[in-house]
Order: sequence, then structure tokens, then C-alpha cells
Amino acid sequence: MDRVIHVAAVLPVFGLLLYLVSGPYLRWGLRHGPERLAPPLYVAVLLAATVVAAVNAGGRPEELGLAMPSLAGAGPLLSIPALLLAGAIGGLVTYLGELWWQSRSVGAAAGHGGKPEGSAIRAVRAWLPNRYAFLVLGLLTAVLEEVLWRGYLLHGLRADLWLGAALALQAVVFGVNHLPFGPTTALAKAVSGLVWGLLAVAFHTVFAAILAHLAFQGLAARRLWRHSAEGGVVHAARDALSG
Repeated sequence: MDRVIHVAAVLPVFGLLLYLVSGPYLRWGLRHGPERLAPPLYVAVLLAATVVAAVNAGGRPEELGLAMPSLAGAGPLLSIPALLLAGAIGGLVTYLGELWWQSRSVGAAAGHGGKPEGSAIRAVRAWLPNRYAFLVLGLLTAVLEEVLWRGYLLHGLRADLWLGAALALQAVVFGVNHLPFGPTTALAKAVSGLVWGLLAVAFHTVFAAILAHLAFQGLAARRLWRHSAEGGVVHAARDALSG
């Protein structure tokens, strides 16, 4: 269960680092505020946490879920194409599910006078004009989050808990990590984390979850850029589906 503490510490450590860095950053009179710092700092924290996880795992790739895919005993020639297909479908399904859930939330909020845009959403929106950097940050976030949650954390939990409890716990921790985007997004991310966890279990490798998360990020980025080009950046950012 020490892996739960390790992974759950990502958000507090990120918050502390952002606080410590943003003060001097603003005093230096730099043009962008701390919200623009948030995405690269979050990636840096994820990378550091992944390195520590690898050390704690003794450098064994299987402890991070980095194993060759295996589907119901099938060999790589069958497992790899199945993984590619399942990952693409998993990314599409979770994207559409979160999009539907977010649209319901936005509609309900509009009916009650709307709700203010949170700092996490503004941080995402700040990087939209730089498409290359936005895409790189999204890809790194997807890979590192999967190695930590569906790899390191889920692999460790399965040694201590029955499969259903392990899947549920890693999904809850993943959802809580997205609370800066609001409780609606946190709940949606927990469901997505559960789906991606099922993919990792089905194929005995985190690569299935990574592929699904990457497909999700690509679809979300496309939607954000399209809305930005149409002049709907604020509304698109509220459907950011980040992370």
C-alpha cells in the first residue's frame, strides 16, 4: 500500500512546487503567470515520481507494468494487433464518455447561471496557441500517468488486494488527482482510469492503457484546437478532458 502514498503524493508535491516557483517568478516581472507554469511543472513532478517508482521497483520493468502484451495466452503476433485496436477503441470510448458527461455538466451549470473558470482550465488554455508544446505536454502526461497509475500503482495493489478492489482504488486516486479541474472532471477521470486499468489487466501490460490515453489526448487536443480556431476557446477549455 506504500505505492498508494507514493502516487497520491504527486498532486500535493506539484502544488507545493508551483507555490514555491510562482512567487519568485512573479517578482521577476515575467510576462506569464503561474498558471502557465502549471502544465510543465506537473510533467516534471510526474517524471520525478516515475523515476522514484522505478528505483523502488528495483529497476524491474514488469513492476511498472512494462511487459510484452499477452491476451488470453495468445502470442505477440495476435496480441499486438489486438492491443492496438483495443487501445484505440478504449481511447475513443472514454473520450466520448467524458465529452458527454462534461456537456451535461456545462448544461446544468448554464441553467444555474454558469460557474467560474478554474485555474486548472486556464492553465490548459494558456498553452493552446503553441500547438507543438501543447501536444508534447499532453503526450508526456499521458505516458507518465499511465506508468504511475496503471503500471506501478495497479501492479502493486494487485499483490495486496483482489482485482476489483485494486482497479477501483487506482481509479479513485486517479480521479482525485484531477480535482483541480472540478469534481465533475474528477469523477469522469475515475471512470476513464477504470477503463484503462481494465485494458492493462486484459493485456498484462500498461502499454494498452498508454495507447488508449494517447488516443484520448489526441482527440481532446483536436477538439480544443478546433474550438480555438472557431473562437470558442473558453467553452472548449471547459471541455478540456485534460490528462
